[in-house]
Amino acid sequence: MGGVPTDIYNGIVDVFVTLEGDDFEYWVEIATPQALSSHMEKNKENFIEPGYPCIIVHELTPLVIREALEAFAVDKEDAFWLKLYHLTVEWNINDLNTILDRQKKRLKDEEEED
Repeated sequence: MGGVPTDIYNGIVDVFVTLEGDDFEYWVEIATPQALSSHMEKNKENFIEPGYPCIIVHELTPLVIREALEAFAVDKEDAFWLKLYHLTVEWNINDLNTILDRQKKRLKDEEEED
């Protein structure tokens, strides 16, 4: 985990996670609600613009960050949410369209079976 932010209630940190049995390093951003609110106030916005998703925690302490990361890296789901949050920065519209096309085909095939 990177350095501790000055304000644990108003900050954003980058965290790198290596899962047990997986040599890959996953990067996620962790933010507090106050940091998101401060960002909107600073930019005079009423909402957070679409962008890289972050894990939102009440406070940026090692314990809370660990709890959040463990929830995102549940073994029974093969760390689906952690991997999804990490991958979104790598994807482009072609990747998303490929996934959507695959889903549309699957739904169409299911309808034809009925």
